[in-house]
Amino acid sequence: MPANTTEGGSVSKQTVQQHEPHALLFNIATELDRLKRPLATLTFSAASLEREPENRELRSTVASSWAEVSSIIGRHSAKADQVLLEEAALRPGFRPQLIERLRTRVRRLHSLYSDIVKVSFEAGTNAEVAEAARQAHSLAVVLDDIITTEEGDVLPMLRRLLFASKTH
Repeated sequence: MPANTTEGGSVSKQTVQQHEPHALLFNIATELDRLKRPLATLTFSAASLEREPENRELRSTVASSWAEVSSIIGRHSAKADQVLLEEAALRPGFRPQLIERLRTRVRRLHSLYSDIVKVSFEAGTNAEVAEAARQAHSLAVVLDDIITTEEGDVLPMLRRLLFASKTH
């Protein structure tokens, strides 16, 4: 496979193509779909776990859904931060307030994420687990807002702009 040369070595053509806006939109939309089920589980289980941190079944459920959500957040957030929001900010038709609102939400998401990963839902103390569960619930609410904004505003608008520019 042909490779492009960069400062650090070579990058495959496939890797470069994965960062093109069309491929990025597809990947993000796919990850958003994968995120919905474990996010719903996390939202409701974390709210319950905050009130019952001694409940081993809830701890296990939250730990499992958190593992899925955090894995997807790691991939999606990097793409959204580095490419999607930059692409949107460069395109005419995007309200700067929308982009800044998303950036603020993403920063909040990262802050909550960094606090949550410090605690083990299964092995932490009741106080640690209750606080992490509260933060996980807050993270789920922020993430739901990000998803709603991306699915309702950002992704459709980028699709229209990208496909319109491809036809001209």
